[in-house]
Amino acid sequence: EELDALNALRADGAVLVAVATPSRQASLPGPTFELFQVPSLSGEAAEELVNRMIPSLDDKLVRYIVARAGGLPGLMRAIVERLEGAPVVSVEDVERHLGEVPVPSGVRIEPTEIQRLLERGLFDQAADYLHAYEDDESVTIGLLRAKLATGRGQPRDALEELKRVESALTNDGDEKARWHVEKGRAHLRTGDYDDAETHAGLALTRLGASLLGEVASGNLAAGQSDQAMTAMVSEALAISGIAQSLSARHEQATRTLRRSVDVARGSGDARVLAVALGSLAFALQRNDKLDEAQAANEEALDLAQQAGDAGHVATTRLNLAGIARMRGDVATAIRHLEAAVDMGRRSGRQSTVRQALLNLANLDIYLGRLARAQGSIDALAAERESLGAVQRAQLFALEAEASALSGDFDSAQQKCSACADAYEKLRRPVDAAEALLERVLFEVRDPSPDVPALQETLFRAEALLSDSGAHRPLLLQSRGQVARLAGELDQARAAFDEAIECARQSRQQEWLWRALAARAQLHRERRDDDSAERDRAEALEVLEQIASELPRDLREVYWHEPRRRALVKPRADTTLSPSKRIVDTDIDAPTQLAGMAREDRLARVLEINRAIAGEYDLDRLLDKIADYAIALLYAERGFVLLKSRTGEDRLSVHAARDRHGDDPHARFSRSIAERVVQTGDPFIAVDAGQDDRVSDYVSVHSLMLKSVACVPIRARAGVIGALYLETRMRPGALFNDEIPTLTAFADQSAIAIETARLVNENRERATQLEKTNAELAEAHKKLEELLGRRTEQLQNTRRDLKSAKELLRGHFGYQGIVGTSTAMRKVYAIIDRVKDADVPVLITGESGTGKEVIARAIHNAGARGKQRFVGINCGAIPEHLLESELFGHVRGAFTGADRDKKGLFRELDRGTILLDEIGEMPQKMQAGLLRGLQEKVVRPVGGTREEAVNTRVIAATHRDLAAMVQRSEFREDLFYRLNVIQLRVPALRERLEDIPLLIDHFLRLFAARYKRDKRKVGRDALKRLVDYPWPGNVRQLENVLLNAWILSDEPELGPDDFELPEPRLTGSTTSEGRDKRPSNVDDAQEQEKNKILEALTACNWNRAKAAKMIGMPRRTFYRRLKKYDIQ
Repeated sequence: EELDALNALRADGAVLVAVATPSRQASLPGPTFELFQVPSLSGEAAEELVNRMIPSLDDKLVRYIVARAGGLPGLMRAIVERLEGAPVVSVEDVERHLGEVPVPSGVRIEPTEIQRLLERGLFDQAADYLHAYEDDESVTIGLLRAKLATGRGQPRDALEELKRVESALTNDGDEKARWHVEKGRAHLRTGDYDDAETHAGLALTRLGASLLGEVASGNLAAGQSDQAMTAMVSEALAISGIAQSLSARHEQATRTLRRSVDVARGSGDARVLAVALGSLAFALQRNDKLDEAQAANEEALDLAQQAGDAGHVATTRLNLAGIARMRGDVATAIRHLEAAVDMGRRSGRQSTVRQALLNLANLDIYLGRLARAQGSIDALAAERESLGAVQRAQLFALEAEASALSGDFDSAQQKCSACADAYEKLRRPVDAAEALLERVLFEVRDPSPDVPALQETLFRAEALLSDSGAHRPLLLQSRGQVARLAGELDQARAAFDEAIECARQSRQQEWLWRALAARAQLHRERRDDDSAERDRAEALEVLEQIASELPRDLREVYWHEPRRRALVKPRADTTLSPSKRIVDTDIDAPTQLAGMAREDRLARVLEINRAIAGEYDLDRLLDKIADYAIALLYAERGFVLLKSRTGEDRLSVHAARDRHGDDPHARFSRSIAERVVQTGDPFIAVDAGQDDRVSDYVSVHSLMLKSVACVPIRARAGVIGALYLETRMRPGALFNDEIPTLTAFADQSAIAIETARLVNENRERATQLEKTNAELAEAHKKLEELLGRRTEQLQNTRRDLKSAKELLRGHFGYQGIVGTSTAMRKVYAIIDRVKDADVPVLITGESGTGKEVIARAIHNAGARGKQRFVGINCGAIPEHLLESELFGHVRGAFTGADRDKKGLFRELDRGTILLDEIGEMPQKMQAGLLRGLQEKVVRPVGGTREEAVNTRVIAATHRDLAAMVQRSEFREDLFYRLNVIQLRVPALRERLEDIPLLIDHFLRLFAARYKRDKRKVGRDALKRLVDYPWPGNVRQLENVLLNAWILSDEPELGPDDFELPEPRLTGSTTSEGRDKRPSNVDDAQEQEKNKILEALTACNWNRAKAAKMIGMPRRTFYRRLKKYDIQ
């Protein structure tokens, strides 16, 4: 019906203009419309349009939206409108929002889904869904509310919520770990860095010792733990590392954050890794390691986009802006900041938005846009109470900069001090030092600076920086300025020299030109004008390089900043001295070339040629060419037009200038320029409107051109472009006369352009090669560090092993054997004889004398020492298993024999077996052992073949085998086969002089084993130990010492520390007992009871004194009182 109505109107004579898509054209009734196809925008223009509407999109997404809209402005606008306010970081996000059905308010989704939204930085969406849980007071919802508050820049609200749910926490380790992580993150935002680090550590502890062990060793990999737990470990480490960095513990912070990155890489989660890398980049940036920081940030940005984490994309763009700003790349910094503001607003990350606005205001001050910056500062100051503590400190710094630019140095100094105090309260000494150093530079510009106060401020800043390498160029420049004002000019020169070198190495262009300008000022004060001019010229070069990277509309503003404007000295003369730079020419002043002599014009052209020949930055070179061409012909506008290097003839504008600098929006007659490039002939038209050659060119009339001069730029390969000049307000009086000069200048410009291109190509190759070499050097360095650590670990291990061996080694070179008594010397002599003689040895002695230690010493000292040694207790293994254990068995030999077993005799090939307690071996087994000793063969249980063996046999027993042979309890033939060499180990009571050595040995052993300080035994205690008969021999001595060593807290063990049981009557117990022995046990007890009664009577029944009188430990004394019923 609508189409019919429109058609009726047209039939009545109305002119109808319809807008339709191609698919609807066929349905329009009536005569054919006259069709006007709306062309698509060019790729560059379309992408710029989308970028302006959504600054936070990366290049890939911009190209995707342009392609999806077919380059049509209307469709692009429609897509952008659908994406308004939505966080978009991936193609999937674009498609989801374009086809999205609005979710009704009040819908409840699972808390896990809200958690995912928060992890992706979608705070506004998460907040909408959390409204549905308004009455839910559970811990899970409380943790989500805290995470949301922190992400939105409201950490104190987060802390209140966490405090509310603290009492409801369960014993679930993961839940408490999440609580500590959120508490640490909130404290980090409030500036409580110690608390943040503490809670991060508690979270790691809650996650379990086993997982932490894997983290510490760097062995955590995907699949080894739950992904959520891995993410919490990485985030807790990141919080701890950032707190350390903000507390100026840079090296510790870097180590902690690298561990966080290692854990995150093992998790396989792009979002977790992006957060860890972003945190590491933050710490590296604060330590002035800009290259590493930028690489980490760029990787983090890619990962955050892959993971769809809009919040982290905004934060990373903010950090990249900071790095670009430090390097003087203002255009890139602005682009990142605008993207951070846009993405922060879309995701609801208000803290990031505020930080980006602060940084943009800082950039406005840097560029000299004081009015715009002041407006932003006033707006932020109005919200001062809602800003975080760190952002309030940053606002003080901005206010200080603005005051200094306005000439109010007193206010600037006060604001700097307030900024420094704020950072010190936040325990950020590096940032506080930066504020103090800025105050020094502000006060230096004051007409009457207070030098002692400056020195005091500088000293305070140096103390805050301590050993940190941060802000080194700023510190050195401040030192130089203070030394200059104090009249210490040599110290000032040294400080400025070091500041310049430091700024060059760190590629901090802003501080480089400022240090050069400061040194130039020092040279002028010392009347060294040539050096001052060189430094000023170099500072201008740095500024020109920075300005060349700015958008054209910002360059003029950039040069109007007072400090930069003061560096450019205007010229009154029109000729250029070879000692002065061409860039100092004031191109705004009319050039009186008409009145110059021919020689003067030629000198001028030669000087210009020298100036452009030394410029290798292509953008600056082309700007200079246009400026000098305008000055030569006194033109109004000039353009450098170059052909594409891909072979196309299309011209593109590479420099567009007027007599006041950049003219980015100026247009030119493309027809004239293309004619000159195609023919290769110069073109001159003093009155273009009346010139028959171009009178029919539309551009000549639309642009209202008066005079045009265009000459080709010829290189060796042919014409590469054109130099185009024009006037529109008046005829060009010099165009005809100076066309030969302009042609010659264009030829020289072609050489300079080709040279600059070659230099830039070589520079790019050199940069790439340098980057590759740096990567190789870094990889080599890491390998060297790894090798160094491994070598150091190996050396430490060897040293520890050597110490342990020395500790265990006895006095005669046999491990574990201690003693120098005559009895032990006899043992050593026998060991020396039998160690290399491959014969059976029978070791006898009481229990606890160390028979197995002697057997092991024989094995280790002999030719078989590198092979295995195994001891087996013949009495501890049942008879039906002992034969299988020694000789092995074949499969099926008995129930449960499901596979062959070799047995110890065959397994210990060329080794040694100790048959301990040989006297307990069953008679049946003795026959098999005898054959093994005689024939060197054994037969496995159930086997039919005998197997040859090569095993040395050492037997040990505490029984009298000879008596057992007499009683037919032990085979006589086996006894004689074993008893080739008998080695009797003396009892401890037979070598009392070895007890001090044994005590020292065991105390050293305990200290090494339990990693505690070595103790010693007092004189009285030693006497008591020596007097004791030791029925349990060395084993008993070791156990008694260990008991005392563990239970006592004193560095010296006394008599009361040793628990010595009543000895069996195998010998004397004291020196007194050796003279007067009781005849039986009853006599001994009666004698002891009488002795106790006598002591009690003598001490007036003071039990402590009585115990001390008879030399008995107090606890033992009390037991005796109870035993003998003494009341």
